Amino acid sequence: MTVDGSVLTADFDGTDPQARGPMNANYSVTASAVYNAILHLTDPNIPRNDGCYRPIKIEVPLGSILNCKHPAALVGGNTEISPRITDMILAHCWLRYLRSCRLVLGEHLVASFLAAIILPQGSLMPTFILKELDGGLGTSKMETTW
Repeated sequence: MTVDGSVLTADFDGTDPQARGPMNANYSVTASAVYNAILHLTDPNIPRNDGCYRPIKIEVPLGSILNCKHPAALVGGNTEISPRITDMILAHCWLRYLRSCRLVLGEHLVASFLAAIILPQGSLMPTFILKELDGGLGTSKMETTW
């Protein structure tokens, strides 16, 4: 994360290549997580429109775990990777720009699975279930020399 004049850049250069398994995000998921983190750090009354997002520049290498290309699996992008991007940006900004803070790590996971419900007449109704698992870790005083 860098600030140059009125432009904030989130540069993910050096991000690992996309995974063979379902732990990849596309550019939209990555951008959404960046915007989410930045908007948590700014005035909550800023209207969510093009003008709000325009000064935020996001650089993500194509073919990486944060900007995968077809035919990469994407299931983990929204459920696992997006919250970690948000946590990473919040931690970076708090430690870099506030220099001293109390840092709390969020924990947000989503478990997804298929189930079949047996209906009264004996037929099966397939059901997709998403279960959010929220929590977090405690806090400690963090000092930085940046």
